[in-house]
Amino acid sequence: MRVLFLTRYCIKGASSRIRAYQYSDYMRENGIQLTISPLLDINYLNKLYESKKNDPISIAKGFFRRVVNLRTSGKYDLLWIEKEVFPWLPFFFEKALVPAIPYVADYDDAIFHQYDIHPRQIVSRLLGRKIDEIMANAAVVTAGNEYIASRARKAGAKRVEIIPSVIDLSKYPGIMGKTEEGSFMIGWIGSPSTAKHLLEAEAALKQVCKNHGGKVVLVGAGENPFSGLMATIQDWDEATETREESCLFPTIHGRGGSAASN
Repeated sequence: MRVLFLTRYCIKGASSRIRAYQYSDYMRENGIQLTISPLLDINYLNKLYESKKNDPISIAKGFFRRVVNLRTSGKYDLLWIEKEVFPWLPFFFEKALVPAIPYVADYDDAIFHQYDIHPRQIVSRLLGRKIDEIMANAAVVTAGNEYIASRARKAGAKRVEIIPSVIDLSKYPGIMGKTEEGSFMIGWIGSPSTAKHLLEAEAALKQVCKNHGGKVVLVGAGENPFSGLMATIQDWDEATETREESCLFPTIHGRGGSAASN
């Protein structure tokens, strides 16, 4: 089977890394000829994480690159779409460009709410049902939780499978062991844009660390979001988690257990 995986980000993007890239070796080992094509590259993410602002040039390049990739996507047996093909564009635009082959639509969060409850009426009217239409036309919808799965069923999805967002512990050697002091570590991995959500757990984390000697390690957070809790901040390092080269090259191909870039 030949599969084109249309991810939102390159491997540095936490959501794409967890929902797509970490499964690539497994897929190839099971005979799937996999091509991964991210919409937004490393330059976009670097500027986003450093300045917390979007890079319009990288976005434009990404959209153009995706259009080019779609023109040759008819040679694949299946498309695997992370969220949507083109963010902020209507469904009919995607339908006109995506070839008539089966596709899987994957969602790790309730992205449909960025459209259907958008404060600008023109957005909610034009895009409010976009994700529902993608779900309804998918061969399979893979959802990160029951809330998303329920939305997919209501949208008329033919088949819905729940796949929680998890990590491959084999890529984090030593994570299950104790620290030198005999305490334990509480690890979190994500991006600067999502680190703010950790504040909801700050009180609980403080209590655990105080009463049981726990240590908090944040990977990819950028800065410590807590005001009264010490945390070790660690940059996400591609070399420690995977050998994919998709951040350097827009599209990666491979079959079997290897990957070759172009």
